[in-house]
Amino acid sequence: MLGEEDIKKQQLNNEIDTKINEIKPESSSVSNAFTLDDIKLETLAKELDPNMQDYERFSHQINEIVNYVKNVTGAKEWNDVLWEVRLLSKELGNDALGQSQLQRLFRYVYLKNEQSRINRELKKENYVRI
Repeated sequence: MLGEEDIKKQQLNNEIDTKINEIKPESSSVSNAFTLDDIKLETLAKELDPNMQDYERFSHQINEIVNYVKNVTGAKEWNDVLWEVRLLSKELGNDALGQSQLQRLFRYVYLKNEQSRINRELKKENYVRI
């Protein structure tokens, strides 16, 4: 039979687990309401870098950006995703050193995903021990 301290310990650890599960921007909890076909891929690539010729070369980066935006904002429609990418792009600003906006946005998304992964791992290590 569990004592009162054991029950409190389980409740505290369970609360931490639920909070960890709530903070997952890179998880695929948002359903895939659309697919990123060539036209949408080209539209987003031209939005981020108007001089881009070979947009298919950057399809992985564009997919990561779209998945991040969909998971963080909950956007399910293509126009909503495009709007959120534009807002994020404006929030980051332009690079004075000549790096493309696509590369800056991808680097930001990568770092945010790593940050949330590290935070989840740290919270797993900080279980309350009574």
